[in-house]
Amino acid sequence: DKIKQSEIMPNHYYQTAADRFSEKNEVGKIKSANDNPGQDSNGDGINDQAAKVKGLNPYKTDNDGDGIFDIDEIKITKTDPLKADTDADGLNDLDELNKYGTDPNNADTFHLGMKDGEAVKRGLIKLKYIK
Repeated sequence: DKIKQSEIMPNHYYQTAADRFSEKNEVGKIKSANDNPGQDSNGDGINDQAAKVKGLNPYKTDNDGDGIFDIDEIKITKTDPLKADTDADGLNDLDELNKYGTDPNNADTFHLGMKDGEAVKRGLIKLKYIK
């Protein structure tokens, strides 16, 4: 059985940040976000200055390491790019979207009276599968 991938999250979420960006430039020196405040050093669609204002590292494409790119957390999923578990329910944001079909912005998606992570542990929320 394969885990069904949510229509919200395209296949590129299985890439790593390292696949998209190297923090070193062609001569091996670490780039500085102050070199050009309008630049987008990692090519993620958030310019360096805006990234810094949001508390993001302008060289990382996924600051919280949850597997969802920061730009997509801001524009698509509306999750917090600095928290791997936005709703603090015990499930990683990407797992909520792709594995369980739960809402990463709602700790009790199905109103079971418990956090989604606890509901998964108890077997009340199961993996989504491709049939």
